[in-house]
Order: sequence, then C-alpha cells, then structure tokens
Amino acid sequence: MSSAMAISEGKPILPNTPYDIETLREEISHLSKKLDVEGHLTAFQKTITVLDGSRSFNKSHYFLLELSPSEGTVKVTGYKQTQLAIASSDYMTLEKRIANQNKNAVLVSADSVDAL
Repeated sequence: MSSAMAISEGKPILPNTPYDIETLREEISHLSKKLDVEGHLTAFQKTITVLDGSRSFNKSHYFLLELSPSEGTVKVTGYKQTQLAIASSDYMTLEKRIANQNKNAVLVSADSVDAL
C-alpha cells in the first residue's frame, strides 16, 4: 500500500516492491482479502460506536477488545486502574483461546473512553 501511495505522489517506492501499478493493485487486493481488512475496519468502527454510546465504562482504565471481523462483532470488557493484573491475565487467556481464528485481541489503557 505504501508503494502505491508513493507512486501516486511521485516518490520513491519501497525496496522489493513491483513498480507496475497494476501489479501493486492486484497484490493489495489479494492481501486485503486474505487479511480481511474490510472486516477488521468494520469491527473497529463498531468498537468506536459501542464505546461512544456506553456509560458502563466510566470507571474503566483498561479495555480488552475481542474483534471478530468475520462475524462483525466486538466484545469490550472494561477494567479499573487497579485491575491491570486481571486485565493482563484475561488478555493472555483470550489470545490463547482465539489462536488460529480470524479474531484479534487488544488490551489498551486510556484515561477515558473518549481518549480511545
């Protein structure tokens, strides 16, 4: 993707990248489908919507997100600032549970939902 943008801006491309724009487009399209980029972006969008509309995370400082792009779902669990050990343990357990699935787990910290 970076090389395609570089070509459109008249800048140097990355090493070992095809210079032909059609070849780049095909490669980007293939990788986009393989990595389910659209599904991931949809899941991230849903996460933002869920967090924006929720008051249940008011005292949360850590957020564990389980993204399931193929299902179009996001599960968000909030943890207080004193619960880092629990949040980290839950994150590691989740990572093991979803290994080899088209899912992602992310543990983030933020002072507020708005800061996410």
